[in-house]
Amino acid sequence: QTDSTDLLGGYRPLEIRHIARHVYTEFVTLFVSSFSKSQNAQFLDYVTTAYEKGQWKRLSQCFKRAAKMGLDKVKQKKKKAKEEEIWFEFKLLSERFEKQRIACDTGLAFAFTEGALVDAIRHG
Repeated sequence: QTDSTDLLGGYRPLEIRHIARHVYTEFVTLFVSSFSKSQNAQFLDYVTTAYEKGQWKRLSQCFKRAAKMGLDKVKQKKKKAKEEEIWFEFKLLSERFEKQRIACDTGLAFAFTEGALVDAIRHG
């Protein structure tokens, strides 16, 4: 027997590692597409180490810094508005991660998780 929250979704306890994984994968994809991987290898290694060791505060600071760097680069080169929008969305994602990190540090935090039915409808 399936609970309605399993199908539709509901609020569940927040697992910071799960959220960090999502933000981290977004970060790597976006950062590598916008910046030279070889020139920024040290920064990428720093971020990866923070993620792997569960240093969430440090990781959050790296995300914020990367978002600022990305937005500055887009504004300097006056690239497409689409790229600026993508970096702005990442900035919002990094700010949300910071809020969730603080909530997890101070006690119980919850986040809405979509259920299997909603996921199936969205992704076909």
